[in-house]
Amino acid sequence: MYLTPRGRTVNAFVNALRPFAALALVLTILIVGAPPALADDSRPPVAPNADQKKAADIEAAAAAARDAKLQYEAAIAMADAKLGLLELQRAAARSQVEELAVEIAKTDASLVDVGGRLADTRALLAQLREDIVRQTNQLAAREALYSIHLRATYRDSHASVLELLLAASSMTDLANLVGTRLALDRQDVVLANEIRTLRADTETKRAGSAAAEQEIVTLQSQLTEQRARAAAQRAAFDAVVQQAAVAVDAQSAARADAVAGRARAVQSAKWAEEQALELARQILRAEESYPELAAKLASASGLGAFSGTKFPVRPLEGFISSPFGPRLGGFHNGMDIAAPMYSPIVAAAAGIVVTVGHPYLASGDTAEVVIIAHGNDLSTLYGHLDDLVKLPPLKLGQKVEAGQVIGYVGMSGHTTGPHVHFMTIFNGKPIDPLSFIPPVAAIR
Repeated sequence: MYLTPRGRTVNAFVNALRPFAALALVLTILIVGAPPALADDSRPPVAPNADQKKAADIEAAAAAARDAKLQYEAAIAMADAKLGLLELQRAAARSQVEELAVEIAKTDASLVDVGGRLADTRALLAQLREDIVRQTNQLAAREALYSIHLRATYRDSHASVLELLLAASSMTDLANLVGTRLALDRQDVVLANEIRTLRADTETKRAGSAAAEQEIVTLQSQLTEQRARAAAQRAAFDAVVQQAAVAVDAQSAARADAVAGRARAVQSAKWAEEQALELARQILRAEESYPELAAKLASASGLGAFSGTKFPVRPLEGFISSPFGPRLGGFHNGMDIAAPMYSPIVAAAAGIVVTVGHPYLASGDTAEVVIIAHGNDLSTLYGHLDDLVKLPPLKLGQKVEAGQVIGYVGMSGHTTGPHVHFMTIFNGKPIDPLSFIPPVAAIR
């Protein structure tokens, strides 16, 4: 008779079902469920009716679908957050990639520079070696000539001037001999200087050659190290790019799955809610027959017209979960008061019990109902009382006083939670019970 907040109307068994298991259960019930068995007023204990269970299952399915929808929405939000984080990580990776690219470019340039220096050093070493060979040959020739000069000078140095005069055939010959000696002396000085210069230059080139050889070794080592570093940088570059791409793809796929699941959950929730609304409409249609029977029974009660204006007590302490008036495209002809199972329900005023049991079985409604006539023009109806554990302690024709227990809160018939459907029927028409029952403050 009313739709309570999610979770209030779901029994422990249904709450244990997971979202899609509940949906599957509802589908099974809707497709293969048998119609409820009819009960009469002989008052034998009756089993839980299928309509009651179907209503609870539909409400459970709706709640489960809504929960699934919320879970999927949370999954989408989480995936979005992860995607945002991954975008930041990818941006950081992109920056790292750019830095690596700069380092790789520097390393490549350094490789080119070292390679060029290595080639230049090898060319210099080759030139130095050629110069050393050439200068060594020149030095050997100069030293040989200088040796000849030394021997000649040594030999001539033991000849006196008299010997030179005697050896000369003429003055011209003497002058030639003296000039030759002087020329040799001058050549010896030049040769000696050339030999010293060649030796010094050759030693310098030998030292340069050794340095060049050492530099080649150093440059080759640098070249090997830089090539290894360049290879490592390129590998890191590729790894960063690949990891970023894989992570983003994975999260994108996870988000797509969450979005698809959310869509399924939304569709399931919509279906379950539509089923719950349809059941509520069925309840309203069933309740439309309540006033007619109550009016007939009141008119046949033998009582006179109701002389009061207000009922002394409220039938149940609880909150009004569905008031009298328009509801779900129809009209709610009573007032639903929700309370825990088996809460006592009392007569709102003194009267005669004209119905107790299941008077609406013919219309497919298995609700446990008590109707009390307070006059031939006024009666009250109490619907959905418990018919399993605590049956109404009444008999037909029994007189009751205001405040007397006439039944207990249950979930019989078409209902989605424990409550009493309380109606006031005056002159054959339902009227708002609030116009008859005392306000809450008046009974405190």
